Amino acid sequence: MEVVNKHWGSQVISTNKVWRLENAAVVKPKEHDIGYLAPFTWSEAAGRPYSAEELVDIGKEQLDPADVGTVDAPSLNSH
Repeated sequence: MEVVNKHWGSQVISTNKVWRLENAAVVKPKEHDIGYLAPFTWSEAAGRPYSAEELVDIGKEQLDPADVGTVDAPSLNSH
C-alpha cells in the first residue's frame, strides 16, 4: 500500500480496502479503488498491467486471467 499511495501522492488505498477487495467482501467494488491498484498488477498473457475493468471482471469470475488481451471481458462489451 505504501508504494501505491506514494505513487499517487496521497492516501488512496488502505489496509481495510485491500482486505475487502482480496476477500470479496465488497459486492460491487468501486472502479476507482481498483484503478489505483491496476498499474501495480501485471498480466503475463497480455504483456501489460490489468485494467481496472479487467480486475473487476476477474474478481467476478467473468474473465479468466489467462484470457486477458485475447478476448473482450463481458462487462466491457456491455458499454
